[in-house]
Amino acid sequence: MNCAERRQHAGGFTLIELIVAITILGLLAAVVSSGLRTGLRAWSRGNSELDDIRSSQVTLSLLRGQVQGALPLLFTQGPNQQPRPSFDGDSTKLRLVSRSSFLDGPEAAPRWVELGWESNGDSGRLTVRESAILPGSDAPGSEPLWRGTVLDATKFRFEYLPRRLPNQTAAWIGEWPAFNLQMPAAVRLSYTRRGRQHQMVLPLEYAENSWSGRWFR
Repeated sequence: MNCAERRQHAGGFTLIELIVAITILGLLAAVVSSGLRTGLRAWSRGNSELDDIRSSQVTLSLLRGQVQGALPLLFTQGPNQQPRPSFDGDSTKLRLVSRSSFLDGPEAAPRWVELGWESNGDSGRLTVRESAILPGSDAPGSEPLWRGTVLDATKFRFEYLPRRLPNQTAAWIGEWPAFNLQMPAAVRLSYTRRGRQHQMVLPLEYAENSWSGRWFR
């Protein structure tokens, strides 16, 4: 082999070398592409979870304001009915009058609010129904102003804390009678979501008004 042939051989690639190089580049491209797809999925999932957390925080803030701002209102329903308190509930439902609204936000016009837990096997949802206060009787209107689901969970319950009297210890109970002329001191919401247990203790801002007999009519 003369000098010219040696220079030509040293400056080029054989077919086998070219195939090996292309194969290695293909493998590297596949690895990089797989890593990018995994990173994009993780980023998308993280953003989705963050949006869900933010949405839940806003919803729970509105729910907190709605329950804490329960107003002591007396209403009548049907002919010859005695005035009865607007606040009553049990472990799966709660009815009250509040100025906080999912439709109109905080500091809205007072309206009836009905919260109900709907269970469906291993899961369930908390729904809210807002309706107008009828003039004269102050009873709830038949047509909803707004209705929607505000919380998805696996378990849920309401509990109520009675007014603590001197020399007595108040304990949480699972029902608040419809004709009780004293509102509870607080409401507790307990629920399980995504395998985690949560609790919200909500002191009622106008409970002391009902204890002293100051009900709106």
